[in-house]
This record gives sequence, C-alpha cells and structure tokens, in this order.
Amino acid sequence: MPTELEPETEGGLGRTLDIRPVRVDALSAVRYIHASALRSQGSAFYTAGELEAFENLVRSVRYGETVLKDTMIGGWIGPELVATAAWGIVDDSGRTVRISSVYVRPFFTGLGIGQRMVTAVEDLAARAGYRSFSVRSTLNAVPFFEQLGYAVTSHGTRALAPDIGIAVSFMRKDFRGPGASSESEQKA
Repeated sequence: MPTELEPETEGGLGRTLDIRPVRVDALSAVRYIHASALRSQGSAFYTAGELEAFENLVRSVRYGETVLKDTMIGGWIGPELVATAAWGIVDDSGRTVRISSVYVRPFFTGLGIGQRMVTAVEDLAARAGYRSFSVRSTLNAVPFFEQLGYAVTSHGTRALAPDIGIAVSFMRKDFRGPGASSESEQKA
C-alpha cells in the first residue's frame, strides 16, 4: 500500500512510503529504529539511565519475541525501513486493541510518516472488527497521539528491567471510520 509522502516543507523527500508487514528478517532494523527514536525524542523526558535501560530491553531476546507477536507493519522508503507500528489484542473481551511500536527513525520525523503508520494499523484493526484502541505512550509521544484523537486516561510505569521503569501515559480512542456517527449524534 504505497503512499506518497507530503513533506512539511518544500524540498522534502517526496518519495514513496511503502507500508507492508514486518518479517523476522527486519528485526535488527526494528531494534535500531526503536532505540534511536526514543533516545532522540525522549531525552528531554527520561534520564540517561532510563534510556540505557530501554536500549538494553530492545536488544534482548524477549523484546524481539514481544514485538513480533503483534501484527507489525513497517514503512519503507526504497530498501530502508524507516518506521514501525503494530497492534495486538489487550483485553479479555476482545474488543480493544493496543497500538504499539510506533517509532520513526529520527532523520525521517516531521514528514507525516508516524501518522500514516498509526492510521494504517488502526485501519487493519478496524477491518478485523475492533473499534476501541489503546496506547501506552512514552511521555514525548503524548502530543502526537493527542493530535490523532487519543485522550490520556491514566499514567503509569513501563517496566524495563527488574528495578527500572519509565513513566508512560495510557491513552484511548474509539474508531470513527467513514460514515460513523458520534455517540451524541446517535442519542439525538
């Protein structure tokens, strides 16, 4: 599902973003994107020790198994993986999915790639019948998800190691696809 990038300024990349499933052979690139994105964009929110603990988690076998169990897609520009996003079922009712692993390589931020990745995983989950999405967002990404219609519901900690965790915000959004009406419109 290639999509044209719309750079925020003239002279941007203007190349095609090819969104497709991530396979195990891309795991090394996935790890690099996740670690470098949080280090680049999260340094104002997290300590050096917390960022190092996240990088150690990303390099672990457990992390590879975790990210590949969800439905992960990647955004490629040419042969380069530049972004990821995933979704997986999070509650026993089977009605809510968690959007996760939304990371864009630092050089490619500001081009709308993150938004396209989230929209793509939301569409995949919606086509599978899900209408409620949750996100466990790092603090630096809260404004990004708010722009996409997510609202903070609570705050917590994501464990990275036995004695180290990072602060996160839990966010939710209900899917409003084409033709959907709001709850208030349905009551009227």
